[in-house]
Amino acid sequence: MNILIHSNNIYFNIGLAQCFRDIQETLPGLNIIHSLPLSHLPDLAGMDVIILALENYHDYQAAAELAQRYPGLVVGFTSANNVRRGRAFYADTLLWVSQRESVHEIGRLLRRLADRSRPFAPRHQRQSHSSRLRAPLNDLEMQMIRGVVDGQSINQMADALGVNRKRVYNGLERIKMNFRLVSHTHFHHFMTAEATFSHLCADHSCYRSGVRPARQRRVASRPAENHSYNLNEFHKLF
Repeated sequence: MNILIHSNNIYFNIGLAQCFRDIQETLPGLNIIHSLPLSHLPDLAGMDVIILALENYHDYQAAAELAQRYPGLVVGFTSANNVRRGRAFYADTLLWVSQRESVHEIGRLLRRLADRSRPFAPRHQRQSHSSRLRAPLNDLEMQMIRGVVDGQSINQMADALGVNRKRVYNGLERIKMNFRLVSHTHFHHFMTAEATFSHLCADHSCYRSGVRPARQRRVASRPAENHSYNLNEFHKLF
């Protein structure tokens, strides 16, 4: 069984490697691959599980795109408050695990991943509405963040999403609380920072992480008051 740990966070990689070390002694066929020291990414067709450490919006966006196209299992380690210790769960095609999980529980989870005697939940059983809402970032919240990054006002977002202003404010407030974003600067960084790992594509290639150059050019060309992401409105969240 081949498991790819795809993260640029060296401490995350070392921690998982330590957890896998004991497991590999009892499962000699287990092959753990770390993408960090590699000059090129391995062929995803040979990977059974991909493990990601998620830190910002673009990480979650990349994980969602990968999970929709990749036939294997994608595991996302998240800092979101609504993913609790000891309660890993599926949402669509992603298995969400808390970054605050105990070493013992992570070891138990990884052993289950490595031991095929316990099959994973079939893909069609992960497509429930409730599991989507429980995801660290649900579809509506992802659209809200895209609206913020594109410079939309609260009114523009409400019109585009077909919801009222209060729903938009509540959605942004939930993101702030769920990820413990204690200031506007922290919130802004979470929404606009580039992905912390290179994106993986279904055709087994990789592309540049973070915001695409075309989007960067569009952002740079906006008036200053629009590029500020409507600070006056978003300051109301804090």
